[in-house]
Amino acid sequence: MIVLWPSPDSKDKVTISLLATLQITVDSPAAIAVDGVAQPFGRSAIVQVKANSTHMVTVQCPGCAVRTVQV
Repeated sequence: MIVLWPSPDSKDKVTISLLATLQITVDSPAAIAVDGVAQPFGRSAIVQVKANSTHMVTVQCPGCAVRTVQV
């Protein structure tokens, strides 16, 4: 994330993003969930989440154990 601060004489307001984007890619089609919210079955998912927070990503391929990553 890049934040630009205006000069002191600037009249423009600064907008700071409160969201972050997770781009998840796996080797084979899988059930992907972020913070318990299922994404469409497939090899990838792009999810916007709250910035500066911890999130849980789970992935499960058919016939495999669930894998969990905390990001």
